[in-house]
Amino acid sequence: MASPVRENPKTSFTKVSKKRKRVELSLSEKVNVIDQLNKKVPQTKVAQQFGVSQAQISRVATNKSKILSLWERSENPNRKRQRFGKNTDVESAMKSWLVEARNNNIPLTGIVLKEKAKTLAQTLNKPDFIPTSGWISRWKEKCSLSTKKPKKVEDLHAAEKWVNEDIPKLLKQYSPNDVYTAKETGLYFRATPEGIYVIKSEQKNDKSTEEDKMTALVACNMSGTDKRRLLLIGENKIPSCVTGIPVDYMLSKRAWITSDIFRQWCFNLDRDMKSQKRKIVLIVNHCSEHPVDLVSKLDHVKLLFFPLNTKQPCEQGILTSLKYLYKKQIVHRIVAELNIGNNIETNSCVREISLLDAIHMLQKSWIEVTKETVISCFRKAGFQLGSADEDVPETDEHYTAPDGISQLEFDKFVKVDENIPCFGIRPDDEICASILNAETLGQSDENNDKETNELTRTTGSDALKSLVTVRRYLECRGVVNFEAFYSLETTVQSVIRGAAKKRTKE
Repeated sequence: MASPVRENPKTSFTKVSKKRKRVELSLSEKVNVIDQLNKKVPQTKVAQQFGVSQAQISRVATNKSKILSLWERSENPNRKRQRFGKNTDVESAMKSWLVEARNNNIPLTGIVLKEKAKTLAQTLNKPDFIPTSGWISRWKEKCSLSTKKPKKVEDLHAAEKWVNEDIPKLLKQYSPNDVYTAKETGLYFRATPEGIYVIKSEQKNDKSTEEDKMTALVACNMSGTDKRRLLLIGENKIPSCVTGIPVDYMLSKRAWITSDIFRQWCFNLDRDMKSQKRKIVLIVNHCSEHPVDLVSKLDHVKLLFFPLNTKQPCEQGILTSLKYLYKKQIVHRIVAELNIGNNIETNSCVREISLLDAIHMLQKSWIEVTKETVISCFRKAGFQLGSADEDVPETDEHYTAPDGISQLEFDKFVKVDENIPCFGIRPDDEICASILNAETLGQSDENNDKETNELTRTTGSDALKSLVTVRRYLECRGVVNFEAFYSLETTVQSVIRGAAKKRTKE
């Protein structure tokens, strides 16, 4: 008897299953998925919430870092598929140039865009690239861009409305501790003061001064209780043996702040506020280096822009106070050398200020900017909770010239770098280098090599010997209060012990 034929499930057509339509998540939706996963929501529930498979949620979790990095840089986070053509580097370079050109009133036409795309392509070693009208149109659509510069509406009442209406509404939503502002300022950190023990044979080297520039991003809150860690931007590298400095430092040609640097700073601020479980508002000036698309990408920082022709707190004395305190240290350094009896010239003394010296001098100056100064500057800009009679008096001590220089010459010295540009239109090679993530900054700069090679690693033994020398100097000068010295000695000994434990574990 023949055995019954079994039905092959692979060839059976009795049941036809409909293929499930694949649902694609946009970049912003993937970020929301990551946020849910960070809150310990199970992947199955997240999949149900977004109407996708659990496997897709798992892939998002696996590629978390890559997705967040792409989201921070993306101009169109709602695009579901991130398409990368063979000329994406040209497209990105064009995007960077357009933002800078539009902010600097460069006329933009189709012909100008085509010619610029050609030159950028040549810089990127793509001589055969032809920017057709269709390519330009697709590029603008892909980046959600318009070549038309946003119109600046001249509203004579904008400043008055900002102070009388907008600020009061803002202060009803946020406490003074949660209202922040930030501003960039340029600094010649090796500038030479005039009129201080000037030697006739001394010649000022303006060229070297031009190369010794830094940009400082200063940020603080309205109550003066939180002066954020300084962000310094320069051309010179930090010596490789240095692993700890009291500020954030980033490399950039011409010491300019860029939109990428500002983005990174804002995301770091946002992460810090998230860890503190705080919601703050940050108000900055409107420029191409402060991208508008950041407004929708920050969860714990509400980004706002000052209207045109309005007073900003940092411009009411915060930055001035910082520079006065820094320039005072330079004058004190010169006078100290002269008092010791060293036969020096003013320029040579200032030229010995290293990048690390400048960093610590700026940090010390930022610490010495008082809470009263910050509060007063916010109130001058219209940020005021109570009546005008409650103003906190601002001391003028910071602006007083130190010994060895007249007040007129000191004021002139402080203002020597007040018009330094903190940003501008970069040359094509710099734009393309940033797109390709080429780490070329400082490789051919003699100043960078000098900063790196002149500093050798200091050992624990060297530090202890130096402490003995400092203590002996204080003893011979009649100092009787050694509390500050003891604190420094304890810190050095603690660091030496920590380094020893680290070597033992290794």
